[in-house]
Amino acid sequence: MPVQLRCLAGMVADPPTPDHIHSALDSGDGMHLNDRGAEAMANAVNLDDLAL
Repeated sequence: MPVQLRCLAGMVADPPTPDHIHSALDSGDGMHLNDRGAEAMANAVNLDDLAL
């Protein structure tokens, strides 16, 4: 099964300004994710793809 590569930053980016974290996922400092943002990034990773 081929591994699907994704840009994890894109999972939390603000569509109009993709260099920024979406406000709903930002902790408030513009640099760190809140709990929802961390969950969004975690959900973007298929753990089966990480198996050795």
